[in-house]
Order: sequence, then C-alpha cells, then structure tokens
Amino acid sequence: NKTLIFPRVSQIQKGGVASFGNAQGKKLWGVVFELSEEGIKTLDRFEGYKNGRKTNSYERKTVTVFDCKKNGMNVITYEANKTGNFTPSNQYMSKIIISICQRLSKVL
Repeated sequence: NKTLIFPRVSQIQKGGVASFGNAQGKKLWGVVFELSEEGIKTLDRFEGYKNGRKTNSYERKTVTVFDCKKNGMNVITYEANKTGNFTPSNQYMSKIIISICQRLSKVL
C-alpha cells in the first residue's frame, strides 16, 4: 500500500527527490542493502537525519518489507517530512535505475 513519490526538491539533484507515500492497493518495489553501523550513520547524513533533532529532512523508520517469496524482514528506510509534488531530473532517475540494475545483476 505504498507508492514512489517525489515530495522534496533538491538543488543538488536539480529536481524532485524520492520518498514513499500511501497508496491503497499499490506495491512499491525496492532494493535491500546490508549496511554496517558506520554505513547507516553515513546514510543518515546524506538523508538529512539526526536522531533527536526536532525536524529532519527525512525520518528514519523501521518497516516490514517482503521479498519475492513473501518472506518478511524488518528494514530501515527514510520517509520525507515535507510534502509536495516535484518532477525528478533525468539524471536523478538514471541514478535510481542504474543502482537497481546493479543490485539485480548481483542476485540474478
């Protein structure tokens, strides 16, 4: 019951940047990466998240996701606090697609 949205705008990415939103009956596909604690801290910085700060660009959340065999697992994700509807740049979308393809090539 989630869908891909672009609720924030980034000057660096020159357009909308990704998050997820509620969408009854929709499925949002993604990729799961295993990160060290240091990797999570680095990702927190990139996503504008600081634990305990009153306002963050994105909130870090633990959610349950399911693999193609319907096995559930708890993962960390980031959900945007700001809502809007911005168009992502072609360059930004290419980064997303390339990273998914790279991940898929490792598991297929």
